Amino acid sequence: MLVLIVLYRNNVLKQKTNRNIEAFNKEVNHQKELVEVKNKEITDSINYAKRIQQSILTSDAYFKKYTEDFFILFKPKDIVSGDFYWALNHEDKFIVMTADCTGHGVPGAMMSMMGINFLNEIVNEKKISNPASILNQLRTDIIKALNPEGSLIETKDGMDCCLCSFDFKQMKLRYANANNNFYIIRNRELIVSKSNKMPVGAGHSANELFVEYEIDIQKNDLVISFIDGYADQFGGDKGKKFKYKQLEELLYSSAHLPLSTIKEKLNDTIEYWKGDLEQVDDICVVGIKV
Repeated sequence: MLVLIVLYRNNVLKQKTNRNIEAFNKEVNHQKELVEVKNKEITDSINYAKRIQQSILTSDAYFKKYTEDFFILFKPKDIVSGDFYWALNHEDKFIVMTADCTGHGVPGAMMSMMGINFLNEIVNEKKISNPASILNQLRTDIIKALNPEGSLIETKDGMDCCLCSFDFKQMKLRYANANNNFYIIRNRELIVSKSNKMPVGAGHSANELFVEYEIDIQKNDLVISFIDGYADQFGGDKGKKFKYKQLEELLYSSAHLPLSTIKEKLNDTIEYWKGDLEQVDDICVVGIKV
């Protein structure tokens, strides 16, 4: 009799355990489905944001209209990018910016879209066209937008950038950079631009004005602006950064090639260097042939 009672009890416990396991598995599957649905919603939203971001980046057709030749290597780390490139022809000056906003992914993309909006307003509506003046006004707009009067939160978000204004008639290039350089490759010479050692945003240099520089350009000069993502990519046999020296050598040795080939070579080189490692930052390189 005792044996029967024990067997019955064990059977009841087993049934309860099975029901508990079944209920637990059902709940796990339900939660998994919820996560998958939310993940799809988030991914779909970010992919839509990508389409919006790409639509406000200056089109290839616009570059073709105002340059002899060009290439753009644009490789976001995530679906959307904190790097951006922008161009506008204004009063016979072709103004081009490559910029690296604070952060990457969604936060960086929001900064980049705000930056492009401000740039269009500064040049088109406020009629400011000198590179240094553009950066000074852009910094004012960014600080005002991110640090409104009375705000209890102080942010130092902003961007590093290269801003070049090409005058192809006078063969002059005026520029103002923020924590960034660009290169001019001329015959067998690589020229490195000057730079303001401060970002476009709040910080210890927020009251210091950007300095503008001017340089003569020549027919067939190759002007290459970029952000730090390419040089900072880890890879190679020892997992180290690519670095600017290697980028300079790559660009210098490739300058005689068609610009489409240079773009392909830059892309293939950084992909091979990266190998199985993760891309550490957004990558943006813009080349313009004079």
